[in-house]
Amino acid sequence: MGIDVHPAVLIRRPRADVAALMFDPRHEARWTKGVVSSRPLHPGGPRGTARPLEEA
Repeated sequence: MGIDVHPAVLIRRPRADVAALMFDPRHEARWTKGVVSSRPLHPGGPRGTARPLEEA
């Protein structure tokens, strides 16, 4: 018999605010294990490049 676990967090913010933070590469280290820091390679965010971030 297996156990399914579905963690959830209620965020009381508009979806647009959450998405803006989530897709901002400067915040990558907050939720990606092993990433210490990250920043866009180009001002203004990704420009269709295969590697839009510089990660440390």
